[in-house]
Amino acid sequence: MIAFLLPLLPLYGDGSGPFIFSSGLPLRVLISFLLVWWTNAVVVAVGILYLRRDRVGVAGGLFFAAALTVAIAIIEQVLQTAPHFDRWQTDLVLMLEIIEGGLLALAAVRAIGARAADSFEETTRARPGVLGGSGSPR
Repeated sequence: MIAFLLPLLPLYGDGSGPFIFSSGLPLRVLISFLLVWWTNAVVVAVGILYLRRDRVGVAGGLFFAAALTVAIAIIEQVLQTAPHFDRWQTDLVLMLEIIEGGLLALAAVRAIGARAADSFEETTRARPGVLGGSGSPR
């Protein structure tokens, strides 16, 4: 939700906070602006679809890729706006991106961990006696 709603917040402009659609930009610029901001939202939506189809490993990879993209965007924004941290608009966007990146990283770790746990269970069931699997000699 954060990735979808962030470009729609009235935070852009000369500090007065105009809404992105009322800033008088041509349609071509608006489309490219929204495509850049909504790419992660699309990747996360595809990851959720994979989760619903029990493709946990693929979903975890998509969440990890989105988290990595958000982390790079955060670094870029910090480097670009370093002297302007006192503006509430900059701080709010940065905080929301940090929250989004953290949540995506948690989702990726959980999905990849669940996939690894499933693989481990399949391995121990397929080969009894390995790592305490069923039917191991004692």
